[in-house]
Amino acid sequence: MSPLRSFSPFVRQTTPTLAPALDASLAAIQLEGVLNGVHDGVILREGNRVTLNDAARRILALQEDVDFRLALVEPRTLDGDPFPLLPDALPGDAALADGRGGRFRIRATARDGRELVLDGSVSPAPAGAVIVFRDVTDEYEQSRLNQRTLNALFASLPVAVSVADAHTQELRAVNEAFAELVGRPAAELVGLRPPFPWFVDANLDEAGRGVRTDALFRRPDGRSQPVEVCVQEVRDDRGDAALTLTVITDLSKERRMQQQLVQSGKLAAIGELAAGVAHEINNPLFAILGLTEFLLKEAEPGTKAQQRLELIQATGLEIKEIVRALLDFARENADERHVVPIDDVVRSTVDLVRRTNAHKGVELVDTYDDCEALVSGSPNQLKQIVLNLIANARQAMPHGGTVTVDVRRHGDSATVSVRDEGPGVAPEIAERIFEPFFTTKRASGGTGLGLSVSLGIAEAHGGTLTVASERGVGAVFTLCLPLAHEAA
Repeated sequence: MSPLRSFSPFVRQTTPTLAPALDASLAAIQLEGVLNGVHDGVILREGNRVTLNDAARRILALQEDVDFRLALVEPRTLDGDPFPLLPDALPGDAALADGRGGRFRIRATARDGRELVLDGSVSPAPAGAVIVFRDVTDEYEQSRLNQRTLNALFASLPVAVSVADAHTQELRAVNEAFAELVGRPAAELVGLRPPFPWFVDANLDEAGRGVRTDALFRRPDGRSQPVEVCVQEVRDDRGDAALTLTVITDLSKERRMQQQLVQSGKLAAIGELAAGVAHEINNPLFAILGLTEFLLKEAEPGTKAQQRLELIQATGLEIKEIVRALLDFARENADERHVVPIDDVVRSTVDLVRRTNAHKGVELVDTYDDCEALVSGSPNQLKQIVLNLIANARQAMPHGGTVTVDVRRHGDSATVSVRDEGPGVAPEIAERIFEPFFTTKRASGGTGLGLSVSLGIAEAHGGTLTVASERGVGAVFTLCLPLAHEAA
């Protein structure tokens, strides 16, 4: 007898006469044909009797003469834990407790060893139950792969992103860029609700959806972080807001670049002004030097008049050299880059400082290791870094001292260090010293742009600018630049 024909709840027998029995047999045959034609697996249960259709046997790799038992398919929950059912129970039995049935999704191991994910439903039937299921292994694994891909993409995005509950705004997930931006571990952020500790503007959580808003974040050390915030809602199938997706862009580099452009514009204007002033000085200077030369020819040798004229001539020639250095500095194109010896760049800058008396009150000492380290860059911009570092060193020693400029080659890099003998830089200040507009000399006219611009130039040349300091001993700023290919 076919197993399906033995499932009596689906065959109505009301009389022992032959005709009704034949009708019941025909109905059972028809039922068997219908169930075996279904692509989904079907399990019919009557008490302890369990019957499977062809699709169920195929999915679970069961032979027709093998009685189905739960132990044969070893059901587990999706996370791999054992499915909490009795050995003679069936998946979905728990759903029958209220008499209405329900859905289930489990893992199972077929008789041939295949790992399966089964999705189905269980419904009550007279004296038993009907379980319908299908093999969703491929689509489940694809869904898992898609989820892992999204998780990896979310974690690796260079832009800060957070996901929050649309109603409570409780953070559900943040990526590493977000945690780095706000300066807190990601594990401490999940579960937080507004107002968040990094909000400077308490109303930021009420920003318009889909609108980009500029804001300031406050890092744990008190520093302000300029950002751009864009909030989007993720809706469910009913169109209701389910999640809030917030994308945050760090604007600090953009602001720094804008400040560098402003500073570069100022320097360009100063360069043009210096060139104009130099030309204006040259005209009367040539007259002074020319007339002095004529007077020297007429002066009696060894007289005070000759000595004074020679002093005037020497001073005039010194002015001429200063004007020439200013013109050379002003004529260089800040955007033009080529391979230059870093020694020459530093020497010409130090020479300019000496000639313009910008080192007044301090002793300026420069040393070189004579290895002619070549770097690729803009000489004018590199000079600007050295000028800024020497100016800072001089300002750190208002009562005098020694500023030491040292140029070295270390492996594949060239370093320029500027050391002072001032009071040093406090650790809390060292952390912020390269921030735009941060200065401890605001009262004396400091803008806080010198070191910020210098850092930007160094990074634009593929290098670094760092500070090391010991309280009471002084500070040393070190510019490190990669050697040009020609130097390799």
